[in-house]
Amino acid sequence: MATMENLISLATVDEEIREIESSRGDLPSRIKKLESEKEQINNEIEKLTVKLTELSSKETELNRSKQDCDSNLAKYKDQLYLVKNNKEYDALNTEIDTVKTQLNEISITLSDIIENKKQIEEDIKLNQSTIDNNSEKLDKYSSQLKNLMSDNEKEYKNLTLQKEKLIGTIDESILSKYNVMLNAKGFGAAAIVGDACGACYTTLPTQLITEIKQKNEYKYCPSCAILLYFEE
Repeated sequence: MATMENLISLATVDEEIREIESSRGDLPSRIKKLESEKEQINNEIEKLTVKLTELSSKETELNRSKQDCDSNLAKYKDQLYLVKNNKEYDALNTEIDTVKTQLNEISITLSDIIENKKQIEEDIKLNQSTIDNNSEKLDKYSSQLKNLMSDNEKEYKNLTLQKEKLIGTIDESILSKYNVMLNAKGFGAAAIVGDACGACYTTLPTQLITEIKQKNEYKYCPSCAILLYFEE
């Protein structure tokens, strides 16, 4: 049964691929995690930078308003010496009080902006430091992974090509079940070992073993449901 043989070959190829990937340890997952964290932090820095720009614009605007108020306050104080009656005097004092209130509000807002800018700048600096540390780790892990891959890169590529060719020869429904097990257990099919399943080591019925050896149809372990085959 040609497709059965191809499935056995696929299981063998996947096992060899898994061994190569296992030799890389957790480096790929570490690299992926660091890259994800780096991207998130960069996005956060962008948001903080936008906020910082907005606060700086607001600060500039308020400083202009403060200058206008200072100018008006000086003008009103000078006019106090020119008033001719109490009504004019009271009107000027009202204007002066209004300007002082505005100056006080501006001063409070500017103080808050300065504090916020300071905090944002500290956050950006801290985030940038984290990115720098992550970048160092990424370089280190990437270098280690590259060295590991260089030893068996050619073999890995050949196995990947073999897998692609084999996949095209296997029925989709069978391949689907195979892939479910591959993703769950790390292997999609298992050879029988003696009279037991090579995946869960459950003892198999004699009749089932005979049918598996005949290779006339696909058979599954009654215990763990993995696809079984007989390895010559």
